[in-house]
Amino acid sequence: MIAQLFAVSYWPKPRSLYPDLITVTRLNGKQFVINAEIIRSVESNPDTTITLMNGDHIIVKEDMQVVVRLAVDYGRSLRRLLPPT
Repeated sequence: MIAQLFAVSYWPKPRSLYPDLITVTRLNGKQFVINAEIIRSVESNPDTTITLMNGDHIIVKEDMQVVVRLAVDYGRSLRRLLPPT
């Protein structure tokens, strides 16, 4: 029983347990995740370009509105964690 609990703790956690990561798709079709907290800006020129806090630029297939919605949803998930004032 203890061995089973120990082994299970190393399995990947469901996606919902990583609310700070948003899934996007590179132009080559590969999906990856970005930490929503390190996004500085999102532009549409005409491809969607995500600029990170460190200055890196990432071009993705998703529309600008989709990336913004994912980042806003992340912010909303944080506010749900706060106790009522």
